[in-house]
Amino acid sequence: MKNALQEQLIKAGLAKTATGKNYPQSTPPKPAPASAQLALKPASSTPKDIRNQIKKLLKSAQQNLKDGDIKYHFLEGKMVRYLYISKRQQQDIIQGELVIVVYGERHYLVSPSEANAILALQPHILVIKYRADASEPPTEDQSRFKVPDDLMW
Repeated sequence: MKNALQEQLIKAGLAKTATGKNYPQSTPPKPAPASAQLALKPASSTPKDIRNQIKKLLKSAQQNLKDGDIKYHFLEGKMVRYLYISKRQQQDIIQGELVIVVYGERHYLVSPSEANAILALQPHILVIKYRADASEPPTEDQSRFKVPDDLMW
């Protein structure tokens, strides 16, 4: 039986015929999907590991365009920021199929499920979602001057 195992290891390229004790070389694991990586995250991850996981997840899930034709404005705290997006991405943001994740000094367009996975890793990351209704009632001046819905910046 020992020879059968050794022959199988030789055929698989995990052992050599000349030496008696050859242990298989460790090969790097194949990358799992981004959501699977988050599900398998060990409980005692270092901050550096978490940052790397977030960077990989954002890089694989981002849907940003460098040559978008619409300048999409949004609020980040009290600052008005913008991204260049396509018409389809604008519709996806309005429908809630895309959200904006602020990480470092960059803004990423990702799906809400990926944003939730990122928030599970680091809860203090800012995720900006489209909100159709304003939480504050319009003031007297705002109610006198109606802003059209199709206004483009």
